[in-house]
Amino acid sequence: SQPLVAPEYKGFIDLVRARTIIRNISNHIDMSSNGNVTIPRAISGSTASWVGEGQVIPESAPNFDVINMLWKKIAVTSSMTKELGMYGAFDVSRYVSEDLAKQLGIGEDYSLINNTARTETSPNGLLGYTTASGNFSAVTGNDFASINTALYQALSFIAGKNFYTNDLVWIMPVQVELYLRSIATTLGIYPFANEMDRTGRLFGAKVYTTNLIATNGGTDPKN
Repeated sequence: SQPLVAPEYKGFIDLVRARTIIRNISNHIDMSSNGNVTIPRAISGSTASWVGEGQVIPESAPNFDVINMLWKKIAVTSSMTKELGMYGAFDVSRYVSEDLAKQLGIGEDYSLINNTARTETSPNGLLGYTTASGNFSAVTGNDFASINTALYQALSFIAGKNFYTNDLVWIMPVQVELYLRSIATTLGIYPFANEMDRTGRLFGAKVYTTNLIATNGGTDPKN
């Protein structure tokens, strides 16, 4: 015989996804509908000089170049049967639409963080813009003093390029945030955890964490 009692569906368990952060840290997102975009940029300014009365003022002028933003396309597609959309146990059509949007965001974040070079179809990522001169040696100590010094060195390097704390954010894997929270001073105080709990910041810069950042020297974090 066949069972005659229909199953009862209750609720829905969604897919657990990595947090996306790139659009949250962007001060400006420019949507271009005409292809590539060229942005003029100042790379140096005029020079002020001390001169005596009647002396010729040295001539100087700002210097410019351009940033070429090449149009790249990210896409995702899916399909389902008409019957599933009409008679599914929940609103499958809405879920598929939302899933496409969320997966686009994850794909965008992963590429804009981890890509090390620009290709014909994909953009460069934050890792691709790092240089040897901007990297610091690995921290040898795991105590508060060593970690604190390393973080201050990073901030000092950036501030030396005329970028200041109000304009900065920390982007780190979730595991790094948890590690920082676990570090205590010799007096049993947790300075990093205390500041992040109170303000969501570290040394005044907002903290963003995601599992989309590789934590093992470049291995794909999705694997």
